[in-house]
Amino acid sequence: MPRCTALRIATAFIGVAAVVGLASATEPKLPAGLETALDEPALPSGLEPTSPEPQLPAGLKVVDEPEVSPGPVTEPKKPPEEAAEAPERAFELTGFWEVRGGARIQEDKNERRASIAETRLQLNLNKSISGVTFAAKADLVVDGLADRYGVNLNTGEGFIDPREANVSFSPASMVDVKAGRQILTWGTGDLVFINDLFPKDWISFLIGRDREYLKAPSDAAKLSIFTEWANLDIVYTPRFNADRFIDGRRISFFDPASGRIVGRDAIISVDRPAGWFDDDEWAARLYRNLSGYELALYAYDGFWKSPGGRDPVTGRATFPKLSAYGASIRGPLGKGIGNTEFDHIKRSHHDVF
Repeated sequence: MPRCTALRIATAFIGVAAVVGLASATEPKLPAGLETALDEPALPSGLEPTSPEPQLPAGLKVVDEPEVSPGPVTEPKKPPEEAAEAPERAFELTGFWEVRGGARIQEDKNERRASIAETRLQLNLNKSISGVTFAAKADLVVDGLADRYGVNLNTGEGFIDPREANVSFSPASMVDVKAGRQILTWGTGDLVFINDLFPKDWISFLIGRDREYLKAPSDAAKLSIFTEWANLDIVYTPRFNADRFIDGRRISFFDPASGRIVGRDAIISVDRPAGWFDDDEWAARLYRNLSGYELALYAYDGFWKSPGGRDPVTGRATFPKLSAYGASIRGPLGKGIGNTEFDHIKRSHHDVF
């Protein structure tokens, strides 16, 4: 066969084969590894979807919970908020310790140069049992200027000064009772005591002790009654409690009887009422709030709290009988607070200084 004829036949055969291939064949084969006809590549061992879950590392295998052996059934522990309350403390004790010293900057021929030289430890004890509160407060004192070292509950002299020792309770929802040694105060005056006729410690105030020592303790019983209309306080002191007054031992003063300033050279000698239930005192306060104003009425029957008379026979200072009645009102006034307090007193005929 001539070469040209053979070439044409070969060409024709290739063309026919190409047409047949295009008509019958699918998409051309991809390079090795990319054929679409093959299944997706196998997942790494342990990740086949049909294979079981892979094994956990040693120590993390899930094991069945152990069976609980039979035994006594116990109640679960209560959460903290349901737990039983902690037992009451035996008592609450507070206090402070201080040292004070002072000296006069001007010479006083009737007094020592030092006005105060002391250290004191105050202890305050409180305890409540079944609605009854017990309170005690006392100062342990070392006084470098003391003339006397024996304990005197009236004057506060000595190594110990019991300032409180009382019991308080509420026999009814509208009634409070407090009995024993206590600090009493009422009225609206600030260091001006008009209707507050409870004992004061003027010596402490003038020689520089804390302001709390201005109020001296009373041995009394206090009844408080609370109503919707008004509140009532009644205080009964079975034996007269005088001020801790200036007598010349620490602070000099003008003596009208001698017409001059006296001090340690003329210490006052007093005749103090001291009979239980005979030389007693009564005090009362009726008060309420009305439209933002504090209204109060006061009454007192007892004795002048500092020496206010003199016995013409013995020459000793006395505490005249005293009755007092007063009132106070305090409330808003313009942009501030208004305060008015007044008192009417009636004293016995004892000679005055």
